[in-house]
Amino acid sequence: IQKASAMIGKYVPLLLGDHREDTFAILAAINSKTVDEIRSQKGMQTIKELKDALADPDLMDFFTSSVRTAEKP
Repeated sequence: IQKASAMIGKYVPLLLGDHREDTFAILAAINSKTVDEIRSQKGMQTIKELKDALADPDLMDFFTSSVRTAEKP
């Protein structure tokens, strides 16, 4: 739980700051919503959905493996 809390505290500002539209697109896809629905919902709902996504080990494995693949020459 502490690891997840630390990760959320570290990544939520980054994801909702510098990568807001990308984050909205991902949240829309995994929550069966449109980007406009994510964009217009209350901030606390977006943070909850982002927290849930960051706590999903399969989703995190997918993204970390994608990053490792992209870094290989």
